[in-house]
This record gives sequence, C-alpha cells and structure tokens, in this order.
Amino acid sequence: MFVDLPVISPYIKSGKVRAIAVCSPNRSVYFPDVPTTAEVGYPGVQLSNHYSLLAPAKTPRAIVMKLHDAVVKTMATPEVREKFTNIGPTRWS
Repeated sequence: MFVDLPVISPYIKSGKVRAIAVCSPNRSVYFPDVPTTAEVGYPGVQLSNHYSLLAPAKTPRAIVMKLHDAVVKTMATPEVREKFTNIGPTRWS
C-alpha cells in the first residue's frame, strides 16, 4: 500500500510494518535503509504529498492572515517542530 510517511512512521519504527520502498527520488533521511522505488526496479513510481489548511473562498483576508500567522507561529515552536521531525518529512515555512 502507499501511505504518507508521517502516518506510517510510528509503525515502521515499532516493527509492526516493514517498509519495502519510498516513492521519492532519494532515500528518506528518516529511513535511510529503505530503498527508493527506482532502486527496487520501479523508476517511474514517485509520489508526493501536500498538507493544507483550507477556508471558505470568501473568508475575510484578516481572518486568513490571522490563521496563517497562528500556524507559522505554532510550527516555529521547538515542541511542534520536534514532533513533526520525529514522525517524518514535513515542509513548512
């Protein structure tokens, strides 16, 4: 099955699941012993995920900016960054 690395990471770390490949061009820094799909013979298989916070189309800009600022502030805290780092690759700005 294909699944997000942050979702499956705890199961891989606990030994309940064995990862056979990652669907990225390079090996994961979190699981360097897991080969890429290209390395196991499937060079055309690559996947990526994006996580988003959505709001209704006509949400006032002030509210959107308030949500944005809260997310950026939260993601900048050491506790939250550590949590995301421990579960797997995540991108934030």
